[in-house]
Amino acid sequence: MYIVLTILAALMACASVAAVFMKGRRKHLFWLIPGVLIMPMLAGASMTPEQRASMEASRASREAMHAANAAARAEETEKARREAQAKAETEAAERRTRQAAADAACRQDLQCWAQKHVADAGRACEPLIQASARTDYRWTTSFTRFSRFGWGDQGAGIVNYAGDEIEMQNGFGNWVRHTYHCAYDTQTGRATNFTVRAGRT
Repeated sequence: MYIVLTILAALMACASVAAVFMKGRRKHLFWLIPGVLIMPMLAGASMTPEQRASMEASRASREAMHAANAAARAEETEKARREAQAKAETEAAERRTRQAAADAACRQDLQCWAQKHVADAGRACEPLIQASARTDYRWTTSFTRFSRFGWGDQGAGIVNYAGDEIEMQNGFGNWVRHTYHCAYDTQTGRATNFTVRAGRT
């Protein structure tokens, strides 16, 4: 029965095509469409169980291959991500090691260590120096307030900073230059001691 229907659908399609080319009538396409649609369905319906099983196995094999390829690509992507992360962590560790070595060398050099922390020392010491003025004060420079420095305690990382770039008003309203010293702890970021006196060094 399936074979007969298949042959019939094929004959309908061929007859319609021949009629279209021979007579040029579009209405014959009406017979072509059912034939074209019926043929695949009949072909599928006429398959034996073995043929269907083979087709299903082939489809399952293709799906498994696609899944395996997708898994392989995902694994490659994850591997590349892990390698990039490991590389970044290694480079970061190397930078930290180099920085630690540079800091250790700098700490042995007063000039290097004092210059490295002069800005932080200014932020810690300047408010204390300014607060010692009885009335008003004014800085004579807008740059660094410290012109001299020395070790307070090298082992503890304490640097003594000094300068004379501030003027304070006395009881008569006159501006008097003052000298100041400030001990700055580079480990804690705090001023540990300071002095201010009238006059220049």
